[in-house]
Amino acid sequence: MLQKLNKSSGPVTANYGKLKVESDRLEMHVIRSCDDWILVLLVIVVVIFLWMVTFMKMFPKRGT
Repeated sequence: MLQKLNKSSGPVTANYGKLKVESDRLEMHVIRSCDDWILVLLVIVVVIFLWMVTFMKMFPKRGT
């Protein structure tokens, strides 16, 4: 029984190492993807703000 446990611990250790490497790789991918979305949303906000300012200059408020 002990021999079987010792025999199976080798692949378990190797699989754990591979899982750790893949987990780190996935974490970096998620962080990079999140940064891209933040940049896209920031650009959209800036464009909408500039469009709003331009619209207000084109159609000034009328005095009543």
